[in-house]
Amino acid sequence: MLTSLLTLTACARQNDTLPKERALKIPELTLNSKIKSIDALEHSKPSWWAYFQDPQLDHLISLALKHNPDLAIARARINEAQGIARIKGAKLLPNVNANSSIQAAHWTENQFYPPPYGGSDTWNNALNLNLSYSLDLWGRYRDVNIAKRDVLAAAEQEHRAAALLLENNILQNYIRYVQTEALIKNNHELKTVEYKLIYIARMRLQHGLDNATSMHQLQQGLQELNDRKRALTGKSKLFKEELAALAGIGTSFHHPLDVHSLPITRQWQPPTFVPASLVGARPDVIARRWQVEAAAANVRVAQTEFYPNINIVAFLGGLAAAGSFLQFLHVSSAQYGVGPSITLPIFEGGRLRGNLREKSAEYNEAVSEYNETLIDAFKQVAQAITQLDSLSARRRTLHRRLADLRLILDISKKRFSAGITNKESVLQKSADILRLKQKKIDLNAAALENLGTLYASLGGAFMHGTLPDQNTPQS
Repeated sequence: MLTSLLTLTACARQNDTLPKERALKIPELTLNSKIKSIDALEHSKPSWWAYFQDPQLDHLISLALKHNPDLAIARARINEAQGIARIKGAKLLPNVNANSSIQAAHWTENQFYPPPYGGSDTWNNALNLNLSYSLDLWGRYRDVNIAKRDVLAAAEQEHRAAALLLENNILQNYIRYVQTEALIKNNHELKTVEYKLIYIARMRLQHGLDNATSMHQLQQGLQELNDRKRALTGKSKLFKEELAALAGIGTSFHHPLDVHSLPITRQWQPPTFVPASLVGARPDVIARRWQVEAAAANVRVAQTEFYPNINIVAFLGGLAAAGSFLQFLHVSSAQYGVGPSITLPIFEGGRLRGNLREKSAEYNEAVSEYNETLIDAFKQVAQAITQLDSLSARRRTLHRRLADLRLILDISKKRFSAGITNKESVLQKSADILRLKQKKIDLNAAALENLGTLYASLGGAFMHGTLPDQNTPQS
């Protein structure tokens, strides 16, 4: 019989499939020389930002993980996927339901019912238990269940990916806020030096030792510092508002943020190497992989629709259209039956082939999205590493310039103490050092931002040696 069914089913032919895309494998990729295909000693951690050793940052991210609306949406998607997975999984189990009816009936005397029914009043009651169970010979419902479980697994990973993105966004804005506040402090120190230079220039002008050009240039420089302070103050406010919004508490904080919490001069180093396996374990990459598995299961489901579906159907109950109220529960009123129920696709007008082609296209799309996500993940890691290497080289040059200027400043102070030079020379060298410190603040902030991006790009894995522990002195 089964052979006959399969012969009939051949009328619905699977002749409209698409070539399958292939998922990329990490060893096939050409990567940054610092990304190594070695076993990772580090592992992703939920609290990866704690390596920045900032309690205020910890508090902000804790607030965001509780209150941010984007995470609430991701959690709702997980609950939805859980519900769908349970619905689809139920088809693998026997389905039992009951139905009953209780009716008081009056039988007509003028149609088909002879005495004693015609013209009489009786109970017309019934109770039935119905059972159906799919044999699932081709694994259709099993694959449907697998697909929905994979969708649930993908939703869980997408939730973690959303949390990781949120954590990194807070870290980036927090670093920029601390950077801006450090620049405001530097601006104030530089203005103090400029005021002293203006005072000296004014005295020199009053005594005819200089012309108004020098005074005008110094005043113009002071005006630029005032304009810069106003711009920095505005940026600081914007970063605080962004942090409050990311934390899910509004656009302002009940208490002011501690501007000295995260040292912007914290020592840092670029990583010596990064294990490629950490990139493959990123939650967004894993989510894409689960989506590929779900799409593959859906292709298998579409293929099984070309075959006959066989269910076992049974019923058991009682039926009585006469007698007492409980007559339908007597043995004599029993009815039962059992047998196969067969659904056979023969001519579907191209529906099955169209469905298979659609599911095959969805599989290819899922594979392409996985490949794109994997390459983007490696690109983010490579860019963070390249930026850190570049910043490290620039830091060495900056440190040499600062060392040279400090030496020149020390010499100027000694010459001033000896009466060989004037105070103006000392102040100008101090201003030059403060301007270089501005660059140092910007450089270190960029490095911390890229370190945060690197950790997040590795799924929340900390690279040992890139940041000091709490006992490491800062400079």
